[in-house]
Amino acid sequence: MENLYLAAVVREMTGETLGRTVARISLAESDLLFDLRLSHDRVLRASLDRASPALYVSEVDRKQFNSGARANDAFISLLRKHIIGAKLTSLNKDPIDRIVRLSFESFDPSGNKQGNLLVLSWPGGSAMLG
Repeated sequence: MENLYLAAVVREMTGETLGRTVARISLAESDLLFDLRLSHDRVLRASLDRASPALYVSEVDRKQFNSGARANDAFISLLRKHIIGAKLTSLNKDPIDRIVRLSFESFDPSGNKQGNLLVLSWPGGSAMLG
């Protein structure tokens, strides 16, 4: 994914995704799916496939949210613990690198605000999570 293209995609999806609450998260094959309850059954999708890294909003078959061998993966379990029920407060792309930062805000059991940051990085044509 080209740097300028990724910047345009992030700008385009920001208005639609900001302020949305994460209802579900899943890892279907190499795609990280965030159900933000967008219109037309669309989700925020981050492809972590090294051959075709991508970040976009697309329609999805809801069955993908609980399918796959990685549905109970430790990473996804931890992500669900901290992100489900949280509001997406910012979606930013670093100016020079192919790094996108997703900031989430939620409340802990005592009612205090807590923030979580998920960093997606696609350096050198590969996809990694940081």
